[in-house]
Amino acid sequence: MAAVWAAFVGAGAGLARGDSVAARGLGSHAHPMCFATVAPAAQPVQARAQSAAATLVTPAAAAAPTRFARPALAGASVSRVLMWFQADLRVEDNDALAAAAAAARAPGGALVPVYSARMAMRTGAAQELRASLQRAGSDVVAVANTGAQQLGERLLEIARELQLQAVFYNRAALPDDAREQRVVLSVLERAGIQARAYWGNALCEPPPTEQQQLCASALAKYVAAPRAVRAPRAAEKRLPALSNAARQMADAASDAALTPKTGCGASVGARLLQELTARDQALRVTVAGAGGADVALKFKAALDSGAISLRACYARVCELLENKPRGYLFSELVFRSYACCILQRSAARSAAPAH
Repeated sequence: MAAVWAAFVGAGAGLARGDSVAARGLGSHAHPMCFATVAPAAQPVQARAQSAAATLVTPAAAAAPTRFARPALAGASVSRVLMWFQADLRVEDNDALAAAAAAARAPGGALVPVYSARMAMRTGAAQELRASLQRAGSDVVAVANTGAQQLGERLLEIARELQLQAVFYNRAALPDDAREQRVVLSVLERAGIQARAYWGNALCEPPPTEQQQLCASALAKYVAAPRAVRAPRAAEKRLPALSNAARQMADAASDAALTPKTGCGASVGARLLQELTARDQALRVTVAGAGGADVALKFKAALDSGAISLRACYARVCELLENKPRGYLFSELVFRSYACCILQRSAARSAAPAH
């Protein structure tokens, strides 16, 4: 596997521009799903990379402290956690939530889930997330989102009022979400709130190849290998209960912020995954071949909101296709993971001090 990663060249170029999957080298099974604009095929890779960097780097972001490049305070004691849900609206296979719950179980710990309602299309998934958290003994504080700076200030208010030490979150896989993360985390970190990032929106964590850029086709080969992607994590059945103050905050804020209900949530995602368990030859041919474009498109809304994880989809694709993942849906999962990796590295480079 190391040899595959060491061979990475070329680029995460079209990511922030919004190139289609087909334009980014995932082969004949690519489908322009999550980013619709197709870049000209003749546009040089280097030019697309420069454009992507320009899209992601703003003066405010360039002046912000490093957030993604460094380890998240390894060894520091944290037990009072704000779990920031953004585009990972699920309790199943959620790396940041699992880590936050584990930290909060320490004596004196606290776990306060917060959802920032920036996109109306995610409110349906957020409502189902709230129901899942309530079944596990918790709840979510859903706050209005009028801009990244204002959101950062609101999360800081919550952290201070409830005496929280850190924010846990999953790294973004969409450019707008990544920009929002940089601004929000800058506000929190300047105030002394620690930030811990997880790979819950990717198939796997990329090996440290900092001197080279990722290549989507090489990533596809990597994740298709046995045991490259771990099995999806089971849902947290019991979460630390909210304090009275946090529960009052959730009751006061959430109902208004989670209306109207639009978009699909975990229940729709579970149904879509269940449809992939049929072991008939016709379905295998559809998913692996040209008909897989329609199958992949059905998953778009659930993947955009994070109502289902990439690893859960990947596990079903592998099961259906007898551990030989391929087709449009597999390509979409690869590119979303690739996008998460490229955005993380772009953020690290833009925040690094100039030498």
